[in-house]
Amino acid sequence: MKKLIMFMLVLLVFSGLAAAQLKYWTSEVYLQGIPREYDDGALLTKVATVFTPVDDCTLEGVYFPFYGPGAAGQGNVFIAIYPVDTEGLPNMGGLPMASATVRYEDLVNWATAPIGEDYNYVDFSATGLSFGPTGTHGSAFAMVMSCPNGLLPNIKTATMHDETVTGNSYNYLTVVEPVGWDLWYDYCFTAEVTYAGDLIDVAASSITFSGDFFLAPGEVINYEAEVMNNSMDNTGGPIPVTDVDVTIALRDLTDDTILWSDLQTVNLAAEETMHINTFADCTLPAVGGRYYLQLQVWHDSDITLTNNNLYLQQDVPDLTLEDELAYDNGSGSMAHAFYDAGTGWANAFWYNAQPLKITEVSFEMRDDTWPVGALGNLSYAIYPDDGTGYPDMANPLEPITQTACTLGEWNTFDVSAYNINIPAGETFYVSYFQVGDYEAGAPGLMGDQSQPISSWATSYVYYYDDDLLEWVWETPNATDEDMCIRCTVELGEAGIEAPIISIMLDGIYPTVTWEEVPGALSYTVYGSNDPEAAVPWTLIETNIQDLGYAYEGPDPFKFFYVIASTEIASREMLISPQKISTKPEITHMKKSEPRSLRKLRFASDKVD
Repeated sequence: MKKLIMFMLVLLVFSGLAAAQLKYWTSEVYLQGIPREYDDGALLTKVATVFTPVDDCTLEGVYFPFYGPGAAGQGNVFIAIYPVDTEGLPNMGGLPMASATVRYEDLVNWATAPIGEDYNYVDFSATGLSFGPTGTHGSAFAMVMSCPNGLLPNIKTATMHDETVTGNSYNYLTVVEPVGWDLWYDYCFTAEVTYAGDLIDVAASSITFSGDFFLAPGEVINYEAEVMNNSMDNTGGPIPVTDVDVTIALRDLTDDTILWSDLQTVNLAAEETMHINTFADCTLPAVGGRYYLQLQVWHDSDITLTNNNLYLQQDVPDLTLEDELAYDNGSGSMAHAFYDAGTGWANAFWYNAQPLKITEVSFEMRDDTWPVGALGNLSYAIYPDDGTGYPDMANPLEPITQTACTLGEWNTFDVSAYNINIPAGETFYVSYFQVGDYEAGAPGLMGDQSQPISSWATSYVYYYDDDLLEWVWETPNATDEDMCIRCTVELGEAGIEAPIISIMLDGIYPTVTWEEVPGALSYTVYGSNDPEAAVPWTLIETNIQDLGYAYEGPDPFKFFYVIASTEIASREMLISPQKISTKPEITHMKKSEPRSLRKLRFASDKVD
């Protein structure tokens, strides 16, 4: 049986009665300075997000990040609430409907504040502003941020945005035509509102399937899903929701083309979590490629769109030639470095369909602008699994190798001379180790936060635990993005040895033991009273992960045999709330970044 992988998102429910948050951003990725001058002389003076609530609500306040290391001087922050014009842009033709100045010394620094306390909040509850389809002050509103004492290059403030463009966030540019609002990535701005009516919130909870991240061409998979109903009325009481569309679709990662989809329309009881196992079978493409699965839960009155989608990587390697296994989607968006040398990361890989031979490993490195003074050195190694889901550092498939690397690009290293053959289904780890302390020339390893993110099951971090006083591998979930570590593989050598077993009688019960089989992840025991009986004999126990089994069953079996397997039956993986040991470095946008961006597919669009 192949591994059973469950992809689960732990969802936040509403706090308070009818309070909710409007947001379009997904993760903190890039730094934006205000004011900012572009290469062509254009000057960025303001940034904004336009919020469009689906139902009538009153504005309570707004949250925004401030990134201390990216600011300069003593740049204050001015937050203003404006109406929107007929084009859906901030209408600054008059005075703002509400505003507040946050002095530099009062700003919360996202880089150093504890998680959960790292956003600034401006309270607008006393203004009585009402928005929505029939709202007193308009159907939408704009949150505009500026730096009123900004003076380049000496005084500026800094906020953050993610790497998606959903048509909600804008930059205001002056000096160079065209002057005005310019579409931009989603700023990490959030509006807190109180709805007057029901709060409809349906959410994607999990995807379950018997399969893997890397799948065989033409493989047939049955996907299952769980969806949640978090909806409540304006007193905080849970309510049912009807006509909820649940769509699951396989998309091509290169252009988002839908290759397969199935739609179920369901009615959800109050607070119900529904498991759906009636989707049609999905046949994967017969050719290799990069794909991903999207689960979307949709209701037209849903007020929280950030929990409507889950994404799961589904790649089809083409092993007729060398092929690359990767979790990142082409380019890193974050860079990471520890303070101490010897720390590192690892990506776990496995492929159920066929054995693999590892020929190359690759790592994407940050350029020499961060850490300051970074040098081009790294170490890497390849490890088997130790039987408990961690790299077996005592038995490396390739020992730690230090080498020079080129900063600012992918670095590929040939490991074919080690003749590393991985049996089908066996996990192996490609590991990166930092050369040098942070302040002594350490480079940065890139990570990718774009969907689909697989790090909840694949990316590990290695560091010295001050409490345990030893070096440890932290489980996946230690990072909130896919580390830019890849491996190139080709078809490997098949075959696995049969276990050599011994039987010892302990009282009236036999204990069966066997020698370890290289590459085996689990063992299955069969029994019989007739040594010449047709196989398979009676199945006694599966998924044994040690080298012995004490039989105490009712049948008086006298003969046994054991089958070694390169797979662990029904392995379950759950995504849990993501942990970040330290604040990640914020990537600075290049000054040459285009002023205008092509409008991309809305993150909240329904699946066709």
